[in-house]
Formats: sequence, C-alpha cells, structure tokens
Amino acid sequence: MTDFYDSLQAEDRTPLKQKIRDFFRWHIGKERAVNLPDVVVGVMGKDSSSNRRRVRMAMDEAVDEGALIGSNSSDGYWWLGNWREAEEAAGELKSRAGKLQSRAKSIETNAAREFGGQKGMFE
Repeated sequence: MTDFYDSLQAEDRTPLKQKIRDFFRWHIGKERAVNLPDVVVGVMGKDSSSNRRRVRMAMDEAVDEGALIGSNSSDGYWWLGNWREAEEAAGELKSRAGKLQSRAKSIETNAAREFGGQKGMFE
C-alpha cells in the first residue's frame, strides 16, 4: 500500500488540475455543488477509490495554487461564487482542523495514561 501512496505523491498532477478547473466552470456557486464521485467521473471518466484520492490531492494542490474550490460536508464541491461562500468553506476547514487537534491531544493523553508518563527521548 505504501508503494501506491508513494506513486501518487510522485505524479505530475498539472494536467488533472487543469481538468478540474475546467470542470468547475460549470459549477460556480454553492447551488451548483456536486459530490466527489461526480467530480471524479467528470474529470477522470471513471469513479474508483484511487481516482478519488488523485482528484482530492489535485484539488487540494489547486486550491493551494489559487483555485477557488470550496466544499462542505452537506453540499459537496463547487467553485466559490462570493465572499460568503469562501467564509463558509474556510470555516468548515477550520472546524475540521480543530477536531483533529483535539483528537491528537486525546491520543497523547491516552498514551500517557496507558504507557506511563511522557514518551522517552530514545523510544
């Protein structure tokens, strides 16, 4: 499985990012949001778990490079149409980040309780 993820990391996603940008020209505004399988079929032609992973990675990179792709857990993905949508999409990501930080703290607390104290320096 590691080889699969290593190969995904090494892929040039430039052509896929352009397909994604082209796809979202038809999905501007939250009212035109689409779910992930529809995005995958729209840009890759076929939905599969590996294609979903590729598309998600490419969308993340595209956003980091300036694309205005927003999402939320109830509506799906869309090209942001205004500030309100941008704030909503950013708020959803901030909420997820907070939950992940809380879960990470729980793991550390649970491990300290289970394994006694703090992790040793040379473990």
